[in-house]
Amino acid sequence: MVRRNGIFVGLLCGGWITSSSAKDVSLVQQVEHRNRRFTVASIPLSQYQIDLVGEPSARKVAEQYPPLLLMNAGMFHANHDPVGLEMIAGQVLNPLNTDDGQGNFFLKPNGVFAIGEQGAVVVATEGFDVSKSWRIATQSGPLLLQDGEYHPKLQPNSPNFHIRNGVCVSADMVYFVISDEPVRFYDLASLMKERLGCQDGLYLDGAVSRLYQWTDKGWSPDVDSTLLGSWLVVAIR
Repeated sequence: MVRRNGIFVGLLCGGWITSSSAKDVSLVQQVEHRNRRFTVASIPLSQYQIDLVGEPSARKVAEQYPPLLLMNAGMFHANHDPVGLEMIAGQVLNPLNTDDGQGNFFLKPNGVFAIGEQGAVVVATEGFDVSKSWRIATQSGPLLLQDGEYHPKLQPNSPNFHIRNGVCVSADMVYFVISDEPVRFYDLASLMKERLGCQDGLYLDGAVSRLYQWTDKGWSPDVDSTLLGSWLVVAIR
């Protein structure tokens, strides 16, 4: 089950294959791009299922729904509620946010990462149809890549360096990406396009971002008491 504002929603029909019973499979690799280091999780949807858990605590998610991977989803408010759209198990728990405002979320175009009957997509907010059969969705911004084109505000020589994470899609693959050191938006976007072959990619969050992987020695890095918004979780089908 997953929770958002006291609402509990079923997560997986078939149940989890837990991290402790799964084979020793590493989906994660370290990649260097534009002289910056990143961690990339490559997730084939034919073998793995991605879900969204509306629980701020990474530790609770790791204990109660033990996945192989978990990474923070879209941006959230101080009370841990999502800034934009959140869909879990086909239910809209927070509506699509088309407002204007300050900050990275509102650096338009922003976008939505969603998975449904048609597979995984990253779509601009203005073009996202909530009424379709989506199983999960999380909204954030800016939209780093759209149809292979970089967001118009991204600059290769920007002086703004921060820890950043995001998600991109290519055919049947979903890629979770987090920088291991401060990077530019452009560094993250160009990694998605040039190294991973993605045409569409979404920025999720900054310095608070986390990606945890289950290994034969436990969680790497150790799951701490961090409270964020919601978590994208990966399990074997």
